[in-house]
Amino acid sequence: MRNRLKGLMVLGVAASVACSSTATEAPEANAGARLGVFVPEAGVTLARQDFSGMTARERLVVRDAQAWTAVWARIRGAIQPPPGVIQPDFGEEMAIVAAMGEKPTGGHSVLIDSVTRHERGVIVYLTETSPGPSCGTFQAITYPVHAVRARRVEGSVWWRERALTQNC
Repeated sequence: MRNRLKGLMVLGVAASVACSSTATEAPEANAGARLGVFVPEAGVTLARQDFSGMTARERLVVRDAQAWTAVWARIRGAIQPPPGVIQPDFGEEMAIVAAMGEKPTGGHSVLIDSVTRHERGVIVYLTETSPGPSCGTFQAITYPVHAVRARRVEGSVWWRERALTQNC
């Protein structure tokens, strides 16, 4: 798996930035030429769940272990006993987190579809799915989140998001 990740994304300049959450959208032209595409597989998913502790809509890129420990605690929420931290190798990797925030029912999900490396940074593509009006959903407040490990890249991070309504 690690060799596959190395082949899909090129290692960026090694400088440590803790955590950024700016959800900016920019035309791909601003990012420069595309250098590689990373499509997350099951082996790189750090968490994908409906009942996280991330109550607000957030987009995060975490590049160091100390910041990750705090984010991990928020992702895992009130799970008891609390699971140990799944630690990416921050010398070579970064964690990318997308949280939908509070949703009034089940049936909502967020998925990081791909990460495209460009000359000036990366573009993270993600999909938020919500249930349509005819869908039967369970009645519980949910906090969907998806977190993945990706090859460490320095530079700007742009988010490209799409919203889907699932018709049942």
